[in-house]
Amino acid sequence: MWRMRAWLLALVASGCGFSSSAFDDSPDAAVDSPDAAVDQPPLGDVAPICGGTFHRVCVAPPSPLTLLTRTIDTSQRTAPCVAYTTTPAIDACVIAGESITIPGNHTITVIGTRPLILFATGSITLSGLLDASSHREATGPGADPAG
Repeated sequence: MWRMRAWLLALVASGCGFSSSAFDDSPDAAVDSPDAAVDQPPLGDVAPICGGTFHRVCVAPPSPLTLLTRTIDTSQRTAPCVAYTTTPAIDACVIAGESITIPGNHTITVIGTRPLILFATGSITLSGLLDASSHREATGPGADPAG
């Protein structure tokens, strides 16, 4: 069993692709660089919980979450992906929980065009398998397509 404890833990799993933009301090940079994720609903009237170093991710206060065997397509903007904001902006699938657990004998397979961010304010327990790798049949989350 792999158990990680921290006041806040954000695990970013993105496939084989990575892109970065250079810091732009021009006067127009603030206009061209939104501080919220693309096509995400607002967090509502609750005070968000935020964390992260590369990207500051903010979500509504989460509840404990247990993920059972399933495939998560990060391209879809449906559960278990939640509404969030980030600074700087990133288009991702954020799965948030007070704790996140994948029990033994369960496999979570992650596919899709957007990176996956696991955001926990307590612990992430992986007794099962989290497969966010690219395969011949499907790319992993946020991976560049073959070709």
